[in-house]
Amino acid sequence: MPILVVVTSCSSGPPPPIPWFNEHLQIEEADLPPGVSFSIIREDSSDFSDFTEYLVVTNTSSTPLFFAAISYWGGSIDDLDQPCPNVNLCLKVVSGQALQWDILNINEVTPWEYGWVLVNEFGPSDPLKLYFSGRSFGNFTYSVLKIEPRNAFSIGDLDRPDNVSIPLPQSIELPYIYGADEFNVKLTVSYSLNESYLNYEPFNYSGILNVCIAGSILVIIIAVIAMVLLFNRFLDYLAKRARSRNEEQFRLDE
Repeated sequence: MPILVVVTSCSSGPPPPIPWFNEHLQIEEADLPPGVSFSIIREDSSDFSDFTEYLVVTNTSSTPLFFAAISYWGGSIDDLDQPCPNVNLCLKVVSGQALQWDILNINEVTPWEYGWVLVNEFGPSDPLKLYFSGRSFGNFTYSVLKIEPRNAFSIGDLDRPDNVSIPLPQSIELPYIYGADEFNVKLTVSYSLNESYLNYEPFNYSGILNVCIAGSILVIIIAVIAMVLLFNRFLDYLAKRARSRNEEQFRLDE
């Protein structure tokens, strides 16, 4: 007897959070340790943001420059199997290379072994690039600073008002350690209207949910009808088999 297998899937994720404003970085001039430089670069961003500005950190000297991590993008800094050395000094720039405390080799043996690995897995790893993500400032693995959340994001059906006010700039200080000495780099964060926001279309959760429910109900109805038809065919098969046996027994009795 044939077997009917019905698989239904209803999944539709919303677009990523869309920023209402662009974030600009400005560095306050200061004396820096030997070999250390801070600069800002701007790179084109996704369709929903005009650009992304990065704080680029380089250190050509053999004296390591460290940033202390305050959180891990995947969770708490305390969740690491092997904590970063020297009180969460998880990012290091030294001798022209940027490194982070990370898993050396992922395998089935746990706990995994940790150590210093190159930050940029997609290309040259000379500088360390730090950027904003929500209220955090860091690279793609660690957050090194929390800031006051002045940007806003559209999630789901939350749309940006036409008369939205641009936030005021804010000053932040990013601490770092060079050798055995502590320093701060002073930054100003300012904001401008994200013109690429015009590409955003509010995400209709209720509409998607209604379509999913209707589709699921339709699939269930089809599955029930198919099962009834298959059950009826099975009953017919049993009836025919019973008649065949009766006819065979009748012939034997004659």
